[in-house]
Order: sequence, then C-alpha cells, then structure tokens
Amino acid sequence: MAYRIFVLCACVCQIVFGQLVFECETVGKTPGTCVGITQCEPYLKLLASAGSKPEVKDLLRKSLCGYDGTTPKVCCPRATATTREVSDVGKALKEDTDYISAFPSPPECGISNASFGRIVGGVDAKLGDLPWMALLGYSVRGGPTNWLCGGSLISARHVLTAAHCIHNQETSLYVVRLGELDLAREDEGAVPIDVLIKRNIKHEAYNHESFENDIGLIVLQNDVQFTDLIRPICIPTDSRFRSVDFVGWTPLVAGWGKLSARGAKATHLQVLQLPVLANEVCVQRYAAYEAQVIDQRVLCAGYTSGGKDSCSGDSGGPLMQPIPVNLTSVYYQLGVVSFGPRECALSGLPGIYTRITSFVPWLQRQVLGAV
Repeated sequence: MAYRIFVLCACVCQIVFGQLVFECETVGKTPGTCVGITQCEPYLKLLASAGSKPEVKDLLRKSLCGYDGTTPKVCCPRATATTREVSDVGKALKEDTDYISAFPSPPECGISNASFGRIVGGVDAKLGDLPWMALLGYSVRGGPTNWLCGGSLISARHVLTAAHCIHNQETSLYVVRLGELDLAREDEGAVPIDVLIKRNIKHEAYNHESFENDIGLIVLQNDVQFTDLIRPICIPTDSRFRSVDFVGWTPLVAGWGKLSARGAKATHLQVLQLPVLANEVCVQRYAAYEAQVIDQRVLCAGYTSGGKDSCSGDSGGPLMQPIPVNLTSVYYQLGVVSFGPRECALSGLPGIYTRITSFVPWLQRQVLGAV
C-alpha cells in the first residue's frame, strides 16, 4: 500500500463554532450558555463558598468559552451546580487540563497567512501558508539525505507523523526540516532549518500489516523558535471535537509527495482539497484488502471517482481544518496521512487517515513524558 495526506473546509466549521459561541456543553455534560462570569449565578455561588478549592479553579479554567473585553466568559450551567458536583468534575477535568499544558493553544498555534478558497486539483502553497509542515530526513550509512515522509510541528520540541514512517527506521531517520517551501529553490523566501532528532516514538500497538494505530511522535534535540514561517498546528483537545465525524467536510492535504503514481516527487509544497467520507464507504471499497482495519480510529477521505489524492511521500503529513476563532482562521490537525492504494488517486479507493481525536490521550502522555 502507498500513503496519503490533506486539510478541511471552513463553511461547516463556521456553523459548528457558531453554535459553540452562544450555546455550549458544560464540563458536567449538561446544556449551558456562554456568558460573562458575573452573569453566571451558579459559578458566583461556587466562588463565594469554595473559591479557593483547586477543583473550583480547574472548573472555571475548563469552562472558559471566550472574553467580553477583559471579562472572562464561561459555559454557565442552566441548573445550579453544587460543591459536590465541582469535586466530581475536578477529577474528570484532570486529563483535559493536562492537555492544555501539553499542547500550545491559539494564537501560539494554528495561525497562518493562507487564504485558501475552493481548491480544484492541487496548487502550490505560498510562503507562510502552512508553517507547521515538516519533512523527515533519512540517511543510510552517511549517505545523502532522502526526504521520504512528512509530519507536522505540534510544539517547540515535537513533530507528529505516522508510525509507518518510523517503523524499522530508527537508525536512518535522523533529521527534521522545518520552514521549507521549495526543495529545489533558495530564492522563494523560505528560511528552512534542519533539526536533529533525539528520539522516535511509534504507537506501541502499531501494526505494520493492518496499519492500526498508525501514529508516531518525533522528539527533537532542541526547542525550535517560532516565527511567521515556523509555528505549530493546534491539536483538537476539546472534547466537543470527539463527537464530530467530520463527514462532508473538505479538508486540505499538503506535502512534497509524488504528483502522480509514476511521476516524480513535487519539489514545491502542494495543497489539495478532499472530502471526508463516511467510514462505511472505505470499509466497502477496501473489502478486498483483508489486512487493513478501518474503524473509529481512522478517517476516510478522497474522491470515489479518483483523479485527486495524496501520494507516496505525503505519508505522516497533517489533515488540517481551518476553524474561525475571533475572526481569525485557526488550523487544527484532524488526521495523519496513513495509507491508500499503491496507484495514487485510483478510482474507487479513497485515502485512510489516522484520526487525531482518537489518540489525544496517547499524544498527551508522550508529549509530557518525552524529555
């Protein structure tokens, strides 16, 4: 099997976040409204009676849904909360608040100068469009560096990729390039940097035959300095992402992979738009490939008619979605390019992408534990 990659649409997301701005779900999984904290009677009572408790502080932090000027807004429950509920919530919050410390949040992540409209076919990315894109460099016994996989910067020290890009490559995968645009030119304005790898981590349950749990993390030798041309993409840690199947969204896919199954690799970063399909479509289309497992851990995306797809060399790259936040599009990574037909863009066979929301706890453990 060969491998793939892409990014998502904005129109559906505007609807989703339009709902989140005013109506919300509280940490206790009950309906709420996003209002200024001074307008939320249950939280005012909690502050008055137990404001110094860590559980209450955690609750307020997790309940933040925006600001009205300098006044924080919270997802205010419609039913009165109790201190006992706060205590229970505090336990449930621990993992989510850990996520906050594990990954950057906007505006430190996901900010781009891109202005993608509807993309028909693949197009050249412009300087600064996707500043989190990474290239993985491999070398055997001191030979030339081959850029064989992609990845995405998710923190100052970590690059997200596919496990199959790491599998059996522990000695040859040695460097990550960030900030690249065109591999064949030095006059396009990019200022790429090469960062040595300290450690490669593939998911402990990765299966190289079925491509189950095809996710990996690269720990860099040193932190990278964020600039307009090098910055991380956001990870969707909010629990509300977990209930979205993304079907009907049209993600963007980007990479330096082959332009066609038998063609040469792209030297200039390419961007492609693909629709997310129901997983059942891929289950049916891949029925002849008995080894492959297609379940809730993956996303199915592409055109059943073929013609447009990610290709060999795009493996490990991000599936991205720009989401409007405070009048700015913030990019979140929803998938990792995993596998697809060996003949790129083969009719009837969409690509398969590792679903990030299924692996946020794993990523959080690796990021906090990888030193």
